[in-house]
Amino acid sequence: MTPGGHTEALRAFLDGETRQVWARDRASGDPVFIEEGSAATVRSRAKAEWECIVPGCDAPISSRGGARRDHFFHLTAVDHPGESLNHLAAKAMLAQWATGCTVGRAVVREEQTVKNRDLYRRPDVLITRNGDGHRLALEVEYKWFSAEDWQRKQDDFDREGIACAWLLGHTGIAVDASAAKYSRGTPVRVPPLAWVLAQSGRDAVVVNPVTRQIGTLSGDPDLTTRLGERWRNAYLGVDDLNSCHLDPLRGVVTPTMQRIDAASAQRRQQEAIQRAREAAELRQREARSEKWAMIVQANEQTWDASPLKRAILQRWGKVPEALSESGDHPYGIHASPAHWHSALYEAHIHQRRRGHVFTVDDCWNTLNRHGIRANWDRGKRFKSLVIFLESLVDAGLIDRTGRSYQWQVLADLDQVAQLRAEAAREKMLRQQDRAEEKRQQRQAREKAIQDARRQANELREQHRRERAEHRQAWLNSDVCRELVARYGAVPECISWASTTLTSAIDADPALWRAHICLRLVQDAPAGMQITTGQALTVLSEAGITFPAEPDAVAAIDFYLNNLRQRDILQNPNGDRTVYTTTGRSLS
Repeated sequence: MTPGGHTEALRAFLDGETRQVWARDRASGDPVFIEEGSAATVRSRAKAEWECIVPGCDAPISSRGGARRDHFFHLTAVDHPGESLNHLAAKAMLAQWATGCTVGRAVVREEQTVKNRDLYRRPDVLITRNGDGHRLALEVEYKWFSAEDWQRKQDDFDREGIACAWLLGHTGIAVDASAAKYSRGTPVRVPPLAWVLAQSGRDAVVVNPVTRQIGTLSGDPDLTTRLGERWRNAYLGVDDLNSCHLDPLRGVVTPTMQRIDAASAQRRQQEAIQRAREAAELRQREARSEKWAMIVQANEQTWDASPLKRAILQRWGKVPEALSESGDHPYGIHASPAHWHSALYEAHIHQRRRGHVFTVDDCWNTLNRHGIRANWDRGKRFKSLVIFLESLVDAGLIDRTGRSYQWQVLADLDQVAQLRAEAAREKMLRQQDRAEEKRQQRQAREKAIQDARRQANELREQHRRERAEHRQAWLNSDVCRELVARYGAVPECISWASTTLTSAIDADPALWRAHICLRLVQDAPAGMQITTGQALTVLSEAGITFPAEPDAVAAIDFYLNNLRQRDILQNPNGDRTVYTTTGRSLS
């Protein structure tokens, strides 16, 4: 089926058509399907020979077509309790199809009871093959079905030796719009039973009796994997029932299922080829590793038997680390790394004067004299040699001369050890000096922090004493006694607690507020103008000082605005430095 054709089939499969398209012949009991465009043709037979597919329904039926899909309808009002119309139609359709697939070779029955002492089951469609009696049940599930219920029913069929194929009702499938935004193809939502079937290794098949189609749920939009095999999304492949065939174990086998089987077989074949290729590569690697291990063993034996190793051990007791390390590329020269490293060191560095120069060709000549062979690949052998010489540069034994592939001697291993010891002592002294410097800096920082804390504590204590003195001066002041005498207590508009700009004026807040209120606000007629400049003058005449006039102006303005909020003052022009009285009392 072409992509466009499959899209149309999927749309028809999921369009939610609910009209009745199946009936049953009264005489034979065979199911009857009404094709598109055949309503007028079959109408007389529908009225005379056919009946509703619902068992026990004797209401006469007829056919109808036109703008909508051709379908059957009842000529009188009916009520159909029990099984859903879709379920009944699906059973009838599958029974009719299975009968056509097994003509003369099997007996097909709907709702045939299977029972014994421990079992009572009625498969939707039971196909019993002639001769050997093999039985296949086709179970259609439109209702919600839990995994536990499915397992119990499946176990019953397994105990009876009945193969069972499960088909999900099409009404439980819908397009998954949220997943479609991020997926190729048209993903669908499926009922939980579909995932249960997939996890048990079964095909997840969907039946639609209205369109006479069978859907196969797949795990990818190309319909090449079983549901849940690779991804969590589900995709539906739709096939006409007539294109399917009956399998004695799997039940309804669709072209989409055959496509999935072919793709799975191809993947298994490819995986088998890949596994065989990996196994062959592993055997080759193991063979190379075994061969290399034999070469390494032979090289070590040659090194152990050489007079050069005995001389090295007699001199230092062991092969120095600078000569024994294999390096990042030891395969270019066919000898133990310690062997050819020691040969080059003895010939060109040990006890040589400082500034002695040697070249790459000198190194090859030395190796030839010792009978040490190099790799046939020039690049590999050159890389091994240069990496070793660069390690000697890092160790401080030699240095580059500025000419290509030419080095000069700086020191031998004994001198380097002495130089390194001296460098280590100098480094230790520098570290001690840095540690002492850091200790002194840390002590200075700690002392600065302690001094700052002490000064902050002293400043807080000074402020506390000043506030206490200011408070006592306020309580002993004449203005405090005058307010108490007049109002019975200090008005709240003077005594309210505030932490804003409290240090801008050198007095208790209640004291300077009282001077402003008594001189400028109390008993003043409504409309009397009051400015921050007048308030500053009042405080100066009362002997109250302020460290910085801008801060004092801000503190006074904040207080006058508070009196405005209490309706004692007003600010008609919006000028934050000019207010007018309202005539209200302070209390």
